[in-house]
Amino acid sequence: MYPDKRRQRRQTPLCALCGQQLTKGEAYWFCGGAGVCAVCLPDLIRRGPAPCRKISGREDGQ
Repeated sequence: MYPDKRRQRRQTPLCALCGQQLTKGEAYWFCGGAGVCAVCLPDLIRRGPAPCRKISGREDGQ
């Protein structure tokens, strides 16, 4: 049997960080399997390189 195309609806994607809908025509970033809106992009950038984050003056593990 073929699926009923009328029943298939495209789901509106959601921002993985804030949960807001990513509306048609809105720019968003898809990183690591998740879509992120423009408002949350700075937070995503701050989270991304977290394992590489260092604090000046504490490089020796203090």
